[in-house]
Amino acid sequence: MFSACVNHNRMRYRRIAIIYVLLSALLAMSWGAPIQVLGAGSAFTDFSVVPETTALFSGYSSGGTYTKETPTYHFKMTTAEALQAGDTIEILLPYGFNFVGNPNAFGIWITDFSVPSNSVEVNVNGSTLSLFDSVKTQRSNSWQPVIAFHLSQPVPAGGTVDIKLANFLITPDYHHVPATASQFAASTSSNSVLRTALSNIYFRSVVNFRPDMSTYAAGANASYQFKFTVMQQIMPTDWITLKFPAGIALPASMDASKVKIGGVPVAAANVASDKLQLQPSQPLTSYSDALITIDDSALVANPAVPGYYAFEISTSVDQQAASGRFGIIPTGGASLADNPYSDKGYVEINYDGNLRFRFTSPTILKGGDTVTVTSPAGTVLSDTAIAATDIHIESGMGLEMGGYSPASVTRLADNQLQFELPPEYYLIPDYSLVFFMPNRFVQYGAYDIQVTTSQTVKPNTVPLMITPDTVQQFTILPDNPWAGETNVPYTFSLQPNEPLVAADDDFITLNLPTQLKVPVILDPITHSGTIDPNLVLVNGVPAKEAIYTNNFGMSILRVTVPQDIPLLGKTDIAVSGNAGWMNPEEGTYAFSVYPKYASSSSASASVQYKKITGISAAPQTVQLKLGGKVSQQLKVLAQQPDNSVLDVTDAVYRTAYMSSDSTVATVTADGLIEARQAGTSIITVTSGIYSDTVSVTVEKADVAPPATEITAITAAPRSVQLQLGDKVSQQLTVTAQQSNNSVKDVTGAVDGTTYRSSDSTVASVTAAGLIEAKQAGIAVITVTNNAHSDTVNVTVNPINSGPSTPPSSSIGTTGAAEDPLSVEKEIIALLGGTVTLPGVGSVMIPPEALPVDGKVKIAVQANPSPNQSERANSSRFVAFTSSTGSVLNKPIQISLQYNSSSIAPELKPAVYEYNRTIGKWLYVGGVVSGNGTVTVEVNNWGIFAVFPAEHHVFNDMNGHWSAQYVDRLAGRDVVHGFEDHTFRPDQSVTRAQLVKMIADALALKASGTPIYFADSDLLQNWAKDAVARAVEEGLIQGYQEKGKSWFKPNQPLTRAELAVILARVLDRNAVHATKGEVAFTDQKDIPKWAQPAVIAVSRANIVSGYPDGSFRQGGYVTRAEAAKMIYMLLESLHA
Repeated sequence: MFSACVNHNRMRYRRIAIIYVLLSALLAMSWGAPIQVLGAGSAFTDFSVVPETTALFSGYSSGGTYTKETPTYHFKMTTAEALQAGDTIEILLPYGFNFVGNPNAFGIWITDFSVPSNSVEVNVNGSTLSLFDSVKTQRSNSWQPVIAFHLSQPVPAGGTVDIKLANFLITPDYHHVPATASQFAASTSSNSVLRTALSNIYFRSVVNFRPDMSTYAAGANASYQFKFTVMQQIMPTDWITLKFPAGIALPASMDASKVKIGGVPVAAANVASDKLQLQPSQPLTSYSDALITIDDSALVANPAVPGYYAFEISTSVDQQAASGRFGIIPTGGASLADNPYSDKGYVEINYDGNLRFRFTSPTILKGGDTVTVTSPAGTVLSDTAIAATDIHIESGMGLEMGGYSPASVTRLADNQLQFELPPEYYLIPDYSLVFFMPNRFVQYGAYDIQVTTSQTVKPNTVPLMITPDTVQQFTILPDNPWAGETNVPYTFSLQPNEPLVAADDDFITLNLPTQLKVPVILDPITHSGTIDPNLVLVNGVPAKEAIYTNNFGMSILRVTVPQDIPLLGKTDIAVSGNAGWMNPEEGTYAFSVYPKYASSSSASASVQYKKITGISAAPQTVQLKLGGKVSQQLKVLAQQPDNSVLDVTDAVYRTAYMSSDSTVATVTADGLIEARQAGTSIITVTSGIYSDTVSVTVEKADVAPPATEITAITAAPRSVQLQLGDKVSQQLTVTAQQSNNSVKDVTGAVDGTTYRSSDSTVASVTAAGLIEAKQAGIAVITVTNNAHSDTVNVTVNPINSGPSTPPSSSIGTTGAAEDPLSVEKEIIALLGGTVTLPGVGSVMIPPEALPVDGKVKIAVQANPSPNQSERANSSRFVAFTSSTGSVLNKPIQISLQYNSSSIAPELKPAVYEYNRTIGKWLYVGGVVSGNGTVTVEVNNWGIFAVFPAEHHVFNDMNGHWSAQYVDRLAGRDVVHGFEDHTFRPDQSVTRAQLVKMIADALALKASGTPIYFADSDLLQNWAKDAVARAVEEGLIQGYQEKGKSWFKPNQPLTRAELAVILARVLDRNAVHATKGEVAFTDQKDIPKWAQPAVIAVSRANIVSGYPDGSFRQGGYVTRAEAAKMIYMLLESLHA
């Protein structure tokens, strides 16, 4: 217990010491600039502090210890008033003083310590007296050290007092002390007015030594200069010695006229090996700044090898030498990465949200040098609001405190900014160039930032990662959510907020509820065990390693990724049911996930496990008839302990269906019974440990169908490309041509179709025609039905390898009606899910995207616009619908498979949506995958297809916040770029340009009636029809001036004006959103005529304001802002 107390006290004193040292350093720096107090009204007419010998700072290392200088001081004063016995003379010392015998181990000045009597001697009016009955240490109200001399007898007015204090005071540590005279002060207990005095305490060497040269190029002749601050006065009889580093060869002699101090040639300059000894021509006073220059005609050359080098300077009056570094760079220039440590530096997001840049400079940087920062087009430096006051530069001298703003800032280009280092800046080589700039990045991603200086002309490129604080889109999907279920497969979906590199053995950490049972044998020491990596797939590929730990009340699964995952890359971790996981008891349980060890970036999600007591299937009896009713959808309800029921028909609930006689009736995974031939069958329905049965009777048709026989079969697709780690399966479709010229789907085993792989080690095939990749290679699938057969060629590509030949497709492009294909699935709104129609497409519904639980359907349909002939479709026409209605709380992600051979090389595949109102296909865009799939996020259900589209590539839109909106409007020919392939997103929009965009976006049609404005001649031909259409629709008006109406086509449009136009569009289409209250921080600045419009477009989610909450009604609309607002308008209109 005593030991614990001692340690606690030590820690407490250590903290106090640290605080005191920091406080002393701060106060010492402020005290170092003498405050001249005249002392009017002081108890003393004069006051001086005189050391008997030169006073030096303490704190220098000497033989493993630190020096403690104890000069003898004389405090001399003349009294202005009589001092009485009992008064106290108080001498205020500079911050940082210590004293001999201080019991505080950290050197903290304590109070009430008695100064030994043999250390004090006093003389009054020339006579030695015993004037004090006590001398003690004290502190002022501002924590300044004080020596208090308590008088035992009076001193008359006009008396001269000389207090000698020997072998007691320890001078301050030289660290953090400014190079200036130290200030002392005197007062009395009866008169607190201070009388001040300055007294010199010297460093052991000159200070602020800064060597420099006219060029830092290796091997070049240069002029040299050496700045320093003088300590003890240097007289013309004294010497200054410069020691040059190895690599600089001094000439045998040097003309004294080529070396100057303060612009005056030295009296003598002697070369002795690597030293240059100088005799000044005039005195150099204490604390003055001095400058030695050596002319380049002295033929002193820089070292030939780049690197860091050090000079030393010493004087005949100082005890020690001072050193200073400089850096030499190659003659061809260098970058900030070309330092001796090959430290490239970095840029990162600082704790305050600003960008922090840090680079180790290969050479000196000083005031007047420039720093140039280049970012990707349209990112951080495109903000013209960045000013000199927004940039902060840390001190370059290795000090803990201080910083500067640039002397000036120049914008060299939209994405390039240059600032000048302030005059007082000086960076010692080996120290870091550190500066801060505002962060203007608005999109997550990796950005290359280039930094150069005027001394390092080559650019240094460093990556900047802009990432969210936490993992994104984390969801958990157990194969069934029943409490206590065993062998449950789990799928964890997420987007990591940092890249994961397989070669670095990066991993994903999953925190599981401890109630979830994971049957792993744990090591008794580490409490960890291994799960078979083949049972844990990461994006379809077995994990490198899966380690489960259960310790300290935590259950953790660490999954090492088998392949690289980019920032925010979609990641699915699928745990097989064979891993034996057992659901917890009834309740809601939390899961969390984070990359590697970054628990601070974790995301959380929960799963509600429900208890059921039984299931019932309806109807209990099914009557089917060939040629009549040939199918029946079952509905399965689960009974819960509270007597409520839950619809568990969908396979997502792990509800299983089995027919006792599949030749009579089959049943799908979602409970659809289909008649095959006359007879009876029993359908057994199972969910968890519970089951029910349904009796099925199939009657013969009233009229026997005409006999038909199969004449040929066709398997599709003809060629299959699979990719390990990506697309690992393909469902075949087999159609039979019959003797009556009809076709029939005979894919299933019940139709008598069989499948065989030529090499099942490469690709296997199920009885239902599902091809599954096993390893890289080639196989042939033979499809047989009776005496007829067909073949399918299969190529399995290794991980990260593209397809060897373009995949073919049987997708038609004529627009003719397709055979009906569809799939429908029940989706729980809370969990979300994925619906897939093999060979056609899929839709991924995020959790809580649907307003209520319901069914989602994918259906192939005929071309809704068969007369449209301007382009040929490259995919099926696919309708995505939901029983939950048209409202979506979040965007959904649809994917469509397409025929790559139908896309010309100069075009790209893109998703289009059919707009029934205008009867046209509208461009949506999307991301193309190597497996012949286009994926896109949309905010509504509808009919979609893939068409060839032109490439709309703008050089300045990479990473721009408006890129998605610009791409979609460009695909619809609403916005266009410039001849130099730029979009210029930050350029303002004129009234004519904006009206043209809106008219094209809404497909407005003009009546042909001419428009009349006083400035109609200023309207260019491309704008006339659009303006006419907008005016006729009442969307825009002219300005009434001088009795005429003016359109002002070239005038920039303000945000308030655009809000009014967009609100009129909403009103004419009866769109009235009720999102809630709208309150911008500058709401009062919005003019009354625009207030209702701003509220309307804000409620419709067309505008959201700036990050600071303002609307900025008078700001001109940029091309990027216009693209976003118009696109959001179309979303509001469901166009």
